[in-house]
Formats: sequence, C-alpha cells, structure tokens
Amino acid sequence: MFCLNESEFEWFRQLLTEKRMMETFETPHGKELIHYTPLSNFYLLFSYAEVSELLTLMNEVALTVEARKMLKNVN
Repeated sequence: MFCLNESEFEWFRQLLTEKRMMETFETPHGKELIHYTPLSNFYLLFSYAEVSELLTLMNEVALTVEARKMLKNVN
C-alpha cells in the first residue's frame, strides 16, 4: 500500500489513462506491465486487466472527491 496526495493521484491516474511510463515486463505469474510511481524506487507490476480495473476505481474516486469539494463549497 502506498499513499498519494491529490496532485500525485491525478498525475498517476493520468499516466495510467495515457499508458505512459509503462513498459512490457513479462513475469511467470501473469504480470505483463511494469509501471513507475511517484515514489522513488517503487514500481508496480500489473496485468492488463488489473490496469483497467485500477483505472475504473481511480476514476470513481476522482468523481467522489470532486463531488465532495463541490458540496463543501455549497455549505
């Protein structure tokens, strides 16, 4: 587990969306991609399906955060 601040989260989400900073990296346990993170010397291994699922979850989080910001400004 690693934690990202809001700007790092958006940066990482954008990289995943655009498939940047991601390289093919075959492993014997089904991971096909290596991805760099905002953290120094910390890399993540994914399958293509995992990248898709992670992006779906991150997009949901981004919408929730944006909605909370909007509601906070209403009160």
